[in-house]
Amino acid sequence: MTKHLTQHDIGRIVDQIGKMRGTITWERVERAVREKLDLPHSKWSLRERPAIKEKYDARRAELKAAKKATKKATPKLPPNPAEVIEELQARVHALEGQLAVVLDNAADLGVPFEPGYLQPHSSGCLTMARSKRKEAVAAIEALISEADTEARALPNDGSALFLGDILQAAGLSWNHLRRYDEVRERLESHAHAHGLLYSRQGRLAPEEATGSSQTLEDPHADLVPAKLLRDAQKRLAEAEKRCAELRAENVGLRTQLSRQSSVAELISRGGRISPS
Repeated sequence: MTKHLTQHDIGRIVDQIGKMRGTITWERVERAVREKLDLPHSKWSLRERPAIKEKYDARRAELKAAKKATKKATPKLPPNPAEVIEELQARVHALEGQLAVVLDNAADLGVPFEPGYLQPHSSGCLTMARSKRKEAVAAIEALISEADTEARALPNDGSALFLGDILQAAGLSWNHLRRYDEVRERLESHAHAHGLLYSRQGRLAPEEATGSSQTLEDPHADLVPAKLLRDAQKRLAEAEKRCAELRAENVGLRTQLSRQSSVAELISRGGRISPS
């Protein structure tokens, strides 16, 4: 015989519905109430109680919203994850290269960095920039060493060095000469040792033309307005942020790709996995 539902019983049923998960139906509620609460009532009887009906509707809406949010938050794996990862790695490498140049220029111009400004990956870019500086200096030193071994001077016109020819032979550009003081110092020392000028004062030889009215000896040639420095710092911050975003996206894609491979292997073996 069906037992009359007291307010206490209704409260227990409401609590039981609040614990249910998955897709809730009146059949499931009826079965749970009968098996777990020992209250054999039909679904028709249960849905007539306002408190039970209200809790049933609220719980269904809550679980439906949670399921929808979870489904929306799960990113879809691209059709070609390996290619996407490779492309992201290339973009990260390119950004790091640009960041290294900005950091190197900033260091040369004495731009101060606030404590904690450089992130771990930015420090790596700064190391890369320093490595490029060492490579440029090493290239010039190798060229000078070769000339000293042969007891001759680097390319010159009898009075001054041909900087354009020297840079080309070392595989460097005018930017290296302007950016790295060590390169200029090595060349000045070599010119002095052979009784030559580092470069002609007041003008540049045709092959040394830079498209600027300034000469290489101008001590202010490397200075830029403060506004440009601020813009460079802003671009640096944006590049750092984008690098971090690309790294995070790369890690996410790798995780999804790894999980997809594991699922495919389990399916091929006829196995099962429990949902995480």
